[in-house]
Amino acid sequence: MLDALDRADADDDVRAIIVTGSGRAFCAARISRVARERSTRALGPRASASSSGATAAGDSLLRIYDCKKPIIAAINGPAVGVGVTMTLR
Repeated sequence: MLDALDRADADDDVRAIIVTGSGRAFCAARISRVARERSTRALGPRASASSSGATAAGDSLLRIYDCKKPIIAAINGPAVGVGVTMTLR
């Protein structure tokens, strides 16, 4: 997500960003899973899933806040945890 926001900000042809979930919910599960996997590889088996997920989520939320383009959340179901926090920008 960070890379996509960076590319959208740099591209003058992008006028707005629409963020949606896949499947039946708009949720933060994928962000946490990716962060946990990245943190586990970087820190070894003792890495905390909750702290790594929180770090990635925080980075994403800060990047959303700093984005130069308007962001539309197309919420297609439940928004849980960071999923709902993203929409509060």
